[in-house]
Amino acid sequence: MAKGQFPLPVLTADYLGDIPAFTRYYFREFFNRLRLPAVLVFDNYHEISRDSALHAALEQAAQELPDGASLIVISREDPPAEFARIDALDRLARIEWNDLKLTLEEAAAIAALRFQLDAPTLRSLYEISKGWAAGLTLALERMKRSGGELRQIQGEALESVFNYFAGQIFNTAVPEVREFLMRTALLQRMTADMAAQLSGNANAANLLDYFYRRRLFTDR
Repeated sequence: MAKGQFPLPVLTADYLGDIPAFTRYYFREFFNRLRLPAVLVFDNYHEISRDSALHAALEQAAQELPDGASLIVISREDPPAEFARIDALDRLARIEWNDLKLTLEEAAAIAALRFQLDAPTLRSLYEISKGWAAGLTLALERMKRSGGELRQIQGEALESVFNYFAGQIFNTAVPEVREFLMRTALLQRMTADMAAQLSGNANAANLLDYFYRRRLFTDR
């Protein structure tokens, strides 16, 4: 805070009757103190509950953004319903999975930072990772540890992906989701009906849709 500058507004009882007005006031003051150009980033936004008041607050923040400032929201899910107005005003741009997916050329550039690979080996690693940057990095690290033996990579790369999945998703899931994942893990492809019969979970279709929408290693 600069000398002589008042603190940012605090949400007191006086503002509770008009939260949107307070939010606009807060972010106007906040953005006035930024040195432009500036970027404000909210990571892991998918962890915010759907009924959180934060969604509406960020929609207000986006409308108060001055020229030279950007608001970036990183999430595994689509934007919440509260963002519909800024979307309609063409103030919201999306970077989807297909935009982030590595090309073979980009994968080659990343691999070259570690060691030189021949074209067949590189393509094999690319197919294993399916263009997923973290998956490619995990596969490259496994290959480095094994001394560059491609024949050992596929199983070890999948093990690395499994460990990533377990740490990021499985260990934090509710018991119903864990049980569902364990019972359907043997199937590479399935319909919602197949998953329901195998898992005994009548909510299988919704769970699969949830995994797909959150980009949790599930393709449709």
